[in-house]
Amino acid sequence: MREVKKYPYLRHLYVLERLVLVPEENQYELPTAKRSYEPLWAFVDADQNPVPPIWTAVKFIIDTLYAALGKKSMRKYVDSELNTTKEGREQRH
Repeated sequence: MREVKKYPYLRHLYVLERLVLVPEENQYELPTAKRSYEPLWAFVDADQNPVPPIWTAVKFIIDTLYAALGKKSMRKYVDSELNTTKEGREQRH
């Protein structure tokens, strides 16, 4: 992890990025790079005010991305039915 200033339209925000390999068919768009940093998440609150990154939130975002890519499970984030109220269970179904 390192801190780099960029994204002038997201001033004073922390942005979580993912390093990706650029597919060969898209390398003509970025001729000098075979790798690219793609933004995943800007740390702002509901009113668009900057908030500091929190490790547990960063881990959750990364785990969610990996789950969407089929590389990881989100099972550890599922609450037991014992911790859910009857109303909560009915609302889900």
